[in-house]
Amino acid sequence: MVLQIYRIQMPAVPVAPGVRVQLIGVSQDAFSQDPASDPTEAPVEASSAAPRESLRVAVLFIGAARAMVWPAVCENIRRRFLDAIQKPIPGEATWSMDVFFFLALDDPPDGKIDQWRVQRDVNAAQLEYCKELLRPVHTEFMPPTYPMPKHHNCTPGHEPSYAVQTALWNVPGASERMYAQCYRQQIAYDYVLNTHEPQHGVRYDALIRARPDSIYLQDVPPISHFNLSRITTASTAPGDHWHIVHRGCSGPKRRYCLRCQGSEYDEHCRNETVNVDVAVQAVVAREKPLSFARKMKLEKAKVPERSGKSKDYGMLVLECDRWKKYLLLASRDEFDKEPSACSSLQGAFLGAPPPVTPVSRRVVAVAPENSAKPEGAPAVAVLIIGAARAMVWPEVCENIQENLVKGLASLGPDGQHWRVDVFFFLALEESIQARDKTMIRHSFEEELLKPCQDLMKPVHVDWMPPSYPMPGASNCKAGQEPWYVYPFYKPGAEPEKVLGADERMYSQCKRIQIAYDYVTQEFEPKVGLQYQAFLRARPDGVYLHPVPPMGSFALSQLTISATAPGDHWHLIHRGCLGPFERRCLRCRGKEYDKRCPKPKKVLDLGVQEVIARERSADVVSELLGEPLTGRGGAEGFGFLWLECDRWEKLLNQSQPKMLAKDPSRCRRLQRRLLDTTRLPQK
Repeated sequence: MVLQIYRIQMPAVPVAPGVRVQLIGVSQDAFSQDPASDPTEAPVEASSAAPRESLRVAVLFIGAARAMVWPAVCENIRRRFLDAIQKPIPGEATWSMDVFFFLALDDPPDGKIDQWRVQRDVNAAQLEYCKELLRPVHTEFMPPTYPMPKHHNCTPGHEPSYAVQTALWNVPGASERMYAQCYRQQIAYDYVLNTHEPQHGVRYDALIRARPDSIYLQDVPPISHFNLSRITTASTAPGDHWHIVHRGCSGPKRRYCLRCQGSEYDEHCRNETVNVDVAVQAVVAREKPLSFARKMKLEKAKVPERSGKSKDYGMLVLECDRWKKYLLLASRDEFDKEPSACSSLQGAFLGAPPPVTPVSRRVVAVAPENSAKPEGAPAVAVLIIGAARAMVWPEVCENIQENLVKGLASLGPDGQHWRVDVFFFLALEESIQARDKTMIRHSFEEELLKPCQDLMKPVHVDWMPPSYPMPGASNCKAGQEPWYVYPFYKPGAEPEKVLGADERMYSQCKRIQIAYDYVTQEFEPKVGLQYQAFLRARPDGVYLHPVPPMGSFALSQLTISATAPGDHWHLIHRGCLGPFERRCLRCRGKEYDKRCPKPKKVLDLGVQEVIARERSADVVSELLGEPLTGRGGAEGFGFLWLECDRWEKLLNQSQPKMLAKDPSRCRRLQRRLLDTTRLPQK
């Protein structure tokens, strides 16, 4: 084990547009020459320096999971760290992000911390809320400790830093504890670079190590702010708590505490390149007993009242003393700007809701990209049909990919993955017929959908017209007209008065029929494949959490979302395609045939879909009940607004107890979209 530690091979340092990299002792000009002359790049990787539209960063949360079960901690990490660091800067490269969890569920006793520290083991189900927010691509639950090797093979005076920790702290077992922390980080970095990258065909240009129990007092700067030739650490914590660096220096600090002193760093990762950034203000949050408030004179923050199982939990206390100490060392001027920045946030965390255990746990395995199709696996066709308007927004497309596609492809209760093929049947132009006159409409160029295509990798893309001419007559008997002339939608009908609703409904039905017919009559014979199931989804639907894996659905039934009308999302076996709008072209009473008798309809609470609409700043301000801050409707675009009212109404009808447990789930996502949504771009 020890020899493997000392034989860590440093990956080559990438040079990509928009990344500021200046290696000590190596000029930038060296990388503009023939790649073969660069000793850090193998010839087979010479193409990696070619310009890319987007760079990629891996964020590794490594450590004990105890604080991440508190909703307030994960909400802060999402808003102040992950969303903030991805904000684009005009003229700079754009970054995509993958999050990794390397967490220990069990919390070993820690002799260094005083008696007021709460030791707590957590269970995986308590992390579901945080996983919904942070969307890790990989989750690994690690043991709380690792046995320290008996020999380190270093000469006296050059022992690894972990080996001298007990004497340094004068605390029994400190060296064992430090070794486990260091070794855990080595495992994490090695997995990302040596296993995840080759398996998924990605290459990270930068890596960030973050503690799972840190919160952020202010927004972390965008990645373009950092000079990646240096190891940048937070100004308010020890260097191993948070750092960002280029891939050639992955895992400084604790990763290299396993090496002999004097050889911790190599030529691409020197100790003197460490930079402390005052803009990164990370503070550790600790759970303390409720009685701790009285001891530390925190009564003004009002100790929260607890009942039931929540009585077992204490409260979150921020390490403001450490924050002050380290920030004063880094910059007295920065501290003087807002000396109460930490203490002013302390009150909000003291009253933070305690962790809860979900009633039912859904284990969602990390699924391969939907372009990776398991051989011999059953297959489902996901048909995304409708106006393309919402899919040009990065957050909508990313949400559909992460929560719908990957959710369906994840490991099912039967231990099987499904092949998931995505089809786009989208209209780039907007129809003028719509009930909602406050919604902003655009006609898009195909290029605006390219980022979404690159992400979701559809096997077929069909750009459809915004509408289809309705037949002059339905050839149905009186009173048996097709659904598209259903009386509810006729002009003058209550509760809606909609001009042209018949034509609009016909176009929706016709579009879905064309999509199903293409897949079954042309695509399947061409590729020699037969899908066992078909799923129809709207392109403007976002999902509040990952949908269940395909193996958990009963395909003999018609499964629809519990939080949207049945024509928004439905899943059925291939013998009963399009039970809603495909059949709405037929005479009433003849919508179904012998192969597809009217199927049993099931509302699935695991499918939490909400429609996203683009609205102007004025409309959103009125709906929100407060003026918007931040960007305006730049470049002709407004703001994304979720139909949370409809979600709440439908969920209250189907499962009021579930809504009561977390009534603000939709509105939390709404606030995040208003604060951080990136504008569509080519």
